[in-house]
Amino acid sequence: YFSASWCPPCRRMSVLLKGIYAKLRALGHKFEVVMVSSDHEESDHDAYFCAMPWLAVPFSQARVRAELSELFQVEGIPSLVLLDGSMRSIISVDGVRLLSRHPMRFPWKSDPPPCTPSLHPLADRLLRRQPVDAGAQTLLPMYVPIDLLSQPVRVRSIVEAIAALRHCDKLCTLIAVQDHAVKNTAYLVIALVQQTFTALLPMPESPSASAEAKAKCVWRVEVDYETQLDAMVLLQRLTEHFAAAIFTVDHTRPI
Repeated sequence: YFSASWCPPCRRMSVLLKGIYAKLRALGHKFEVVMVSSDHEESDHDAYFCAMPWLAVPFSQARVRAELSELFQVEGIPSLVLLDGSMRSIISVDGVRLLSRHPMRFPWKSDPPPCTPSLHPLADRLLRRQPVDAGAQTLLPMYVPIDLLSQPVRVRSIVEAIAALRHCDKLCTLIAVQDHAVKNTAYLVIALVQQTFTALLPMPESPSASAEAKAKCVWRVEVDYETQLDAMVLLQRLTEHFAAAIFTVDHTRPI
């Protein structure tokens, strides 16, 4: 039993284990606990161990305690390793969970599996008595998070409009190339492109609009050739994304 006085979960587990220990010993079961302390000071260990009814590895044998932790691959405390009476085989390395759920199922050895996993008359077809070959391992590409809420809320200039188009194209590309991890990819692309063009980007003002409205229109500004080409390429890419998605799903009235 790997525990320490400075660990609150260990203190709670010690109270539970003390009750289970007393009941099993009263029933005549040969159940014994050996505590391996993780305290930093011997005084803390002595004050913690004095109220326990079981055995403990002496605090002075730090090397033995370290070797036991390494032997049973203890990564955190509290940790309870259940061994059989011969101390040769491990019953469970997750004794904390096992005793919490089944405290009186001593000696916690698993029973042989039944002939059929269920009382259902056809369930025996699911039982595999021989090893099943799962095939060669397939490594999936690393998943890149897709944050659909990272789109801007408002566009106030041509620079922001082109940046919104570029970000929409990036999200559509991430959705399309990660269909192994993202569900309903076509619907996500449709919704994303629709929201970008109908709710985010402003509509161009008509030629008959007032001079004040034309002055505020983000599309009625002089831009260089590079910016025009960038916008046209982004529009082409988004058109391809939208067309590929819209022809993939069933055409319903909302779409």
